Amino acid sequence: MSAGMRRGRGAPLDLTDCVVVNKSDRGRAGTAVSEIEQRLKQNKREQHLLSTVAKRNRDPGVDQLCDWVMEET
Repeated sequence: MSAGMRRGRGAPLDLTDCVVVNKSDRGRAGTAVSEIEQRLKQNKREQHLLSTVAKRNRDPGVDQLCDWVMEET
């Protein structure tokens, strides 16, 4: 688990409905996604985790995020 998650910076994950990891094409993004997935599983709530590359035109993750927001409103 990363230092940030151990220090408690991940505490707001208990309260959120959706977590977005942007720049998921970067090297350590996979580690971040794995750590966040573990935290969300511990919460035992229906929470969503989306990976995006927002600078990419027609990024599927951004489309999923937009769809999720529209469903929740």
